[in-house]
Amino acid sequence: MPQLLTRRLSAALAAVVLPFCAHAGAVSFKPTGVVYFDGVDAHPDVKPFEDVDKVRSGRLGFVAKAGERWQLNVEHEFTDRSTPDAFLQFTPAKGHALRLGQFKQPFLMEDATSARQTPLMEASLLGAFALGRRIGLGYAWSDANHAVNATVFGQRLDGKNEGIGAAVRASRALHFGDDLLHLGVGASVDSPDSETARFSTKPEAALATSSLVDTGTLGDVQRTTRAGLEALWIGGPWSVQAEAAAVQSHRDDAADVRGTGGYALASWSPTGHRRNYKAGTASSPTIGKEVAWELVVRYSVLDLDSAASQGGVQSDWNVGATCYLTSYARLMANYVVADSRRRGVNDDPRLFLMRVQLQF
Repeated sequence: MPQLLTRRLSAALAAVVLPFCAHAGAVSFKPTGVVYFDGVDAHPDVKPFEDVDKVRSGRLGFVAKAGERWQLNVEHEFTDRSTPDAFLQFTPAKGHALRLGQFKQPFLMEDATSARQTPLMEASLLGAFALGRRIGLGYAWSDANHAVNATVFGQRLDGKNEGIGAAVRASRALHFGDDLLHLGVGASVDSPDSETARFSTKPEAALATSSLVDTGTLGDVQRTTRAGLEALWIGGPWSVQAEAAAVQSHRDDAADVRGTGGYALASWSPTGHRRNYKAGTASSPTIGKEVAWELVVRYSVLDLDSAASQGGVQSDWNVGATCYLTSYARLMANYVVADSRRRGVNDDPRLFLMRVQLQF
């Protein structure tokens, strides 16, 4: 049923919206696609972790534009037969945008960065608090120095995360010569129809076969609130990025579920390439004809221990190198050193990750 719903939504958007938008101006069509082939060489401690090599992600989609105001984005993920993005965007004026459909909800700067542009292969431990993609209605405004993104949302296209919520993320960029300092905040609240909450994460490797910290599924949840702070500095080939966030699931007849987390990241390009920045989000360096390199180190922490659940505490060091062969291909290698403690058990695996990424 969820797949049928996805196909019907995509077909309806394409069949109904595009003919209408065609009256607004010339229609352009651009295909999009990305493939990640990942490998994991695991060195487990307590929990078993398996060596894995497979296609981590394979997506095809398109961006259709009608004049300067209308845009339709649709993607299909072949590995799990899902539709990550399916939304219509209307731009009434420069710097303003309205979006309807399924898309990433605003909260974390890290999550706002496209997976194609991330400096490391996977999100930090703070990704356990990300809202991810939901069906919603959003408004965004940005100029050279400010960005605001606010949404109301419901469930996902696949039927998960039923309930309603709202989220907002706002940022300001300060310029000091060629250097840039970004400061931002994010917040959200949602009420799950299931009246449950669960937070867990793998050790910064999506193909890892175990999670080290996990609250388990807890009931009687009336609403979940999130709040976060973010900062980013870019100076030439160097950058430093950090975020901290807290989550609380409120329960009437039991202790609230609480969690905190954060990370700090530093990157340097020995080839002198600078990370890009636009509308409150950082992205990969612009690649010309020459090969570019980027070296990254990140430290992240996640604390899921509270009165409601002994979910555990984890910290990771992640060291990575990325070789940008062209704007369409890059090679990545990450080494993750994880340290965790849950219910008195220490578990400290090590994982070596590699990726071949092709995109257009």
